[in-house]
Amino acid sequence: MTQDNPTLYQVSPSMMDLDADEVDVFNALLAEWQRHLSSNIRNEAYYRGKVKPVAVDSSMPKELLDLGIVSGWGGKCVDVLANRSVLEGFDGEDAATLESIVPISSLIELYEQAVTSELTDSCAFLTVSKGMEGEPAVIVSAHSALDAAAIWDERKKRIKAGISVVDIDVDKGGRRVPTWVNMYTDRFTYSCRKVGETWKTDKYENKLGRPLMEPLRYRPSLTRPFGKSRISKTVRSLIDRALCVGSRTEITATFYTWPMRYLLGVDKKTAEEMSKRKVEMYADSMLLVTPNKNGDTPQLGQLSQMTMQPHIDHLEMLGKQFASEACIPLDEVGIVFDNPTSSEAMFAAQQRLIVEAEHVNRMNGIALGNVARMVLAAAGEENYRTADVTPRFADVLRPSKAANADFAIKVNSAAPSYSLTRQFWRDLGYADPVIDEILREMRQSAIVQAASQAAMQAATAKQPPQPRGEGDEHIG
Repeated sequence: MTQDNPTLYQVSPSMMDLDADEVDVFNALLAEWQRHLSSNIRNEAYYRGKVKPVAVDSSMPKELLDLGIVSGWGGKCVDVLANRSVLEGFDGEDAATLESIVPISSLIELYEQAVTSELTDSCAFLTVSKGMEGEPAVIVSAHSALDAAAIWDERKKRIKAGISVVDIDVDKGGRRVPTWVNMYTDRFTYSCRKVGETWKTDKYENKLGRPLMEPLRYRPSLTRPFGKSRISKTVRSLIDRALCVGSRTEITATFYTWPMRYLLGVDKKTAEEMSKRKVEMYADSMLLVTPNKNGDTPQLGQLSQMTMQPHIDHLEMLGKQFASEACIPLDEVGIVFDNPTSSEAMFAAQQRLIVEAEHVNRMNGIALGNVARMVLAAAGEENYRTADVTPRFADVLRPSKAANADFAIKVNSAAPSYSLTRQFWRDLGYADPVIDEILREMRQSAIVQAASQAAMQAATAKQPPQPRGEGDEHIG
């Protein structure tokens, strides 16, 4: 999972058609990418379940390590939280303008992939660029930490410069040598391609005044501005231990299902013959043994069967520790209790996960808002700095449709105008295209009703006053 040659690849000013300062930034970004590459590859391996049991002592047999035991805990650690961070769209006065530039469906799909990489590698990156001939006017791309890196600006609290590695090659020393790199700075966006031993660069001016690159970060801090991975050192240790328990359990299962019987007083010839028929002896319901040459009848016995309970208890203990560390419910790691739990107990078990999801949505919402303004700027919108566009996420509590509908109806009984909002119909479970049709029909119905009332009032106003009859005298 690590590179054979840890030497970092760098370029000299003579290899690029850039000035010395630009080459220094390029090399610093390459060094940042290569420095974290091995740890990111390791995290991806844990996420995909491609790690093998680690030998805890030298006496562990090789067959134990070659059983192919796989743990899905790394994927669970990431996916359970990623499934709670669901982008539904954008709200605000400029949301329609954003959707006319970049389809919201593509942004939703892109975010779903990016948040998984963010939680696996501590961060992911979204970039904005103008499309070439035959492409959309503005293109939004996502990059994992495996193929992107950035330098943090402590003063401005944003990215100072970043790169996305589009293509790589592996040299004879085992180093990953990038051959196509896009670099993002405050003033320019660079497209750098390696041709032979030199680099050719296309430079595009950036009028936004900041790199067209935005990070999605999980749990950033002052000391780790690009966040931390969900697959932490503690999580990796628990997965390693669980893999070892799984390996030992498989070996024990063989002895657990295969009865260990023995015979005393068997001559050598019979013992050799029986050793050749192990499977038949295991399957036979009756064992026939003749007396030995001394006339003694062999004595049959059976060893006590091994139990799987210690291994089950050990794995359950590790599962509970893992669930606590990853803030996920126990049933996600396969620990299910016999007695059904109440709804309050189920909510309490998910409380920490809900808090984590709210934090992810809050931080990623800020990043997505910045990306939306980048898109508007790239499309030439003049009000991109003050644009009213806010990401909208699904409720992390994941309430049922019936609960949402009941909530919406109760709110509407207290505030009848609530049924005229989009959120009311979202609570009822309708998708945005259906809501658009419903609201359009409601507006048309309101217009027809208003016109009908106006016509009735006009007709009433035109009617002449009725003359009074003889019995209409006023009695005062």
